[in-house]
Amino acid sequence: MSPSKQVLDTIWAHLSSVGYDVYDYLPAKDVSYPFVHLGDTFDNDNRRIKGLLRSEISQRIDIYDTLKNRKQLTEMHEYIKEYLRSLQETKDYTVKISNPITSFIGKDESTSTTYFRGFIEVDFLVTKKLGGI
Repeated sequence: MSPSKQVLDTIWAHLSSVGYDVYDYLPAKDVSYPFVHLGDTFDNDNRRIKGLLRSEISQRIDIYDTLKNRKQLTEMHEYIKEYLRSLQETKDYTVKISNPITSFIGKDESTSTTYFRGFIEVDFLVTKKLGGI
């Protein structure tokens, strides 16, 4: 499994385990709020160190909630950022943040209903563990 897929799956599993509704697509209108959208993933393989597989991965995460629940969205936003800072490994890879997390909270007016949206973009440096597959 690719490094980016393992990172995505690890984030998904953790956020689901703490009770967040997590999607890898923007769901239809009839879902309940809040929810987490694991968005775009970008990766860049880097084999500079004696053939060792290293990847640089950028992951985008959005959190959506109603206008009445900014406090809840902010708490989720901060929890997710703290979790991302603490992420150290997946099954086959070591993981560390390579740049400061970029984030914002604002109104999303892209549909007929206005929501709050929290946006997080995080960059990881991922290295294959010795003895990994």
